[in-house]
Amino acid sequence: MTVPPNVHRRGRPQLRFHRSDRAAADVVTVHGLAVTSISRTLLDLLRAPYRLAAVWTCEAALRAGLLTVEDLRGLGARVAGRSFAARVRHRIARVDPGSESPLETAIRLFLADAALPPLVVQFVVRTADGHVLARLDLAAPEQRAGGLERAAPHLVRRAAAAGVRGATVRAQLAEAA
Repeated sequence: MTVPPNVHRRGRPQLRFHRSDRAAADVVTVHGLAVTSISRTLLDLLRAPYRLAAVWTCEAALRAGLLTVEDLRGLGARVAGRSFAARVRHRIARVDPGSESPLETAIRLFLADAALPPLVVQFVVRTADGHVLARLDLAAPEQRAGGLERAAPHLVRRAAAAGVRGATVRAQLAEAA
């Protein structure tokens, strides 16, 4: 919950207070209750410690048509010069509205952290005459590799637990294919 800097509230186990000035445009009324706008809520998430929640929520907001990619990029410009600006811009750069689940997003973020090339989400595999064979959650078409999210979590967990990065992750993924 975002409150003005001069308001002091006691913390609660399931409620976290953030102190921040809000512009009038950051507050909207929904069913008679003043709440932060979509843009402000996303900005607050993007600057918070929880990267997956921030990226996934931005992706969901884009898919739902609550804002545009240009609006989202504008959030990065809005925080220019602030201590958390680089974090916000980096997270915005990782947003892919084609990602359809938090797990797909988590896999993409993990592989990006391992310095692997970006994956294509929702990749359609077709025969030479155009018939659809499959729709893969994540794919690297140039390497003729891809898969469904439910097949990858054990690889990601195993690689993360071992602290592996880059080429090692690529090798493990190739072995599993």
